[in-house]
Amino acid sequence: MEYAVVFLASGLGGLIQALSGFGCGIAIMIFLPALFPMPQAAAISNMITICLIVSFAVQYRKEVRWSYFPIPFLCYAATAGGAITLSARMNAGALKPYFGLFLIAVALYFAFIAKNLKLKASRRTAAVCALLSGLSQGFFGIAGPPMALYFLLISQTKEQYIGNFQTFSLLTSLYALGMRVYNGTVQPFMLPLVLAGLAGVFCGKAAGTRAADRMDLERMKRVVYLFLGLSGFWTFISSL
Repeated sequence: MEYAVVFLASGLGGLIQALSGFGCGIAIMIFLPALFPMPQAAAISNMITICLIVSFAVQYRKEVRWSYFPIPFLCYAATAGGAITLSARMNAGALKPYFGLFLIAVALYFAFIAKNLKLKASRRTAAVCALLSGLSQGFFGIAGPPMALYFLLISQTKEQYIGNFQTFSLLTSLYALGMRVYNGTVQPFMLPLVLAGLAGVFCGKAAGTRAADRMDLERMKRVVYLFLGLSGFWTFISSL
């Protein structure tokens, strides 16, 4: 049962990531907290998404602008390290209602706010987005939304956006995984689950790549946002 859920959740994540540039971790973390404590679910998701991110980072490596990374990475590291350490010491059940509210907030953000939000590409914007990204990665295993917004602001082309965002995500995901190994969150039993997730995520990526030109992306996004919000609502209610 666990392997099937991890495979299917990862497949959905790979599909979404191939179509929109991010979202794999969100899709996986909708399902995994129902099977594992929050810190372990985040660690499994972290390991699965790293391998997918590598494939995108290598594919778009020529578009990367390394000068964009130092300030966001330092800010991310500051909050992610603390959040990962704190979550490893907390009662895992205490995080579930907050995770539910977080999913609802992410769904509302993408459904109603993201398209109309206007920010200036500045060091302050970079720092704020990275700080939020580190917190959400540390506690909930989801780092993409704030940094996706930032890299959309500073990138000149779609290819540059993907290259910058995926390479930065690779660096931050490796840092987060290292912190989780250091804190003892990563356990040997996770390896077979990660392998099942890798099979699913690359199947999803292949399907998403083929469907990119034919699928109604806006409709798919609305379905994902609705499911995200409902999942958050259920997670919050069931944890009370």
